[in-house]
Amino acid sequence: MFKIIHKMKVRDERGFTLIELLIVVAIIGILAAIAILGYLGVQQRAKLKSIMASVDQAAKDIRSWEETVIKQESMTTDFNGNGALTTADDTARPATIAAIPAAYIALHSTADGRGTTANPGYDDRSPWGGGTPLFPAAPPPVAGSGQIGITAPDANTILIQGWSNKATDIVPIATKTVSVE
Repeated sequence: MFKIIHKMKVRDERGFTLIELLIVVAIIGILAAIAILGYLGVQQRAKLKSIMASVDQAAKDIRSWEETVIKQESMTTDFNGNGALTTADDTARPATIAAIPAAYIALHSTADGRGTTANPGYDDRSPWGGGTPLFPAAPPPVAGSGQIGITAPDANTILIQGWSNKATDIVPIATKTVSVE
């Protein structure tokens, strides 16, 4: 009887075999790989949604700018980005619809996307980082840029296009056209 109990005690003190440990490590590795891939997908989708939301917001802003330029209204739109509607906005108002893209980009971006001296509150950097401005001054962004391009293809239309950071995406992920009605 004591021999049987002694043998059972010896078996209990052996611990895990190498095979058992390798199986546990392999399972943990597989679960970690699945979690990491899922996390990377979430990040990419969030960045794409950020570009799309920025395109939508730019379209709303530019529509407001267009209306103010067409009607030549006084102190209705913040063209200089100081947060107040003053006569300084009237002097900063673009003269034509075709001039709006350059004025909007100048207001929202610097080389590193951290706003301008007059408008330090803007933080318009690409969601893909690296200090890339969201609204590049020139040339308009293309596939793989992770930026938003604003152009005036004709005197009455402004085209806003948001691009992902993948060079293989040959079409913009978001496009809005704002035109005079």
